[in-house]
Amino acid sequence: MTSLDLEHFAKAVAEIGFIAGVVGGIFGLACARVLQDLTDMFLAWEERRSRIGQARQRSFDRACASAQADQARACEREGGMRPMHEE
Repeated sequence: MTSLDLEHFAKAVAEIGFIAGVVGGIFGLACARVLQDLTDMFLAWEERRSRIGQARQRSFDRACASAQADQARACEREGGMRPMHEE
C-alpha cells in the first residue's frame, strides 16, 4: 500500500465516520421526538382520565347529598327522625 492509498483510505474512513455521526444524530433526535410525543399523549390521557374520575366523584357526591336532603325532608314531614341507614 502506498502512502497515497493510505491517505485515501483514512479520508474515506473519516468521511464514513462523519456521515454515520450525522445520521446517528438525526436518528437520535427523531427517536427522542417520538418518545416525547408518546409521553405527552400518555400524560394527556392520564389527565383526561383523572378529570373524568373527579367529575364522576363530584356527581356521586351531589347525588348522595341530594338523597340525604330528600330523606331528611321526608323524615320532617313524617314528624320523626329515622336513621339514615338501618342495620
